Amino acid sequence: MMSNLQKAICQDCGKQIKGRSDKRFCDDSCRNNFNRRKRQAERVQITEDALEIIRIIKKNYQLLKHKNLAPDESTFQLVENLLAKGFNSNYFTSTAEVAGELYRFCFECGFRISDGYIYVIERPGQLQLNIEV
Repeated sequence: MMSNLQKAICQDCGKQIKGRSDKRFCDDSCRNNFNRRKRQAERVQITEDALEIIRIIKKNYQLLKHKNLAPDESTFQLVENLLAKGFNSNYFTSTAEVAGELYRFCFECGFRISDGYIYVIERPGQLQLNIEV
């Protein structure tokens, strides 16, 4: 039993706690509020710039994926046509050399630009994560 000198205080609302001496919260609501705020503070905040980059990569992916290519099949079209639809070649998720040419990838859809044309290839293996520690 706690003495008057050791009154437990709820870590969320600051009210005095009744019950067990090791209680940290007065009820489930306070416990949930405390843990929700703690997780929110720990979560990485995504900046508006990062969200815009994600939107650009998503748009690029949709434009590249629109061709519905079979794996390792390629196609090409005029760069100006894709640019007119909002394609931005400065944003991509990875690069890889394919048949001696450097391709930029938006996930599994790769592209390279040459002589006014954009060459598109789909490689499902490009989605594999190669994480080295």
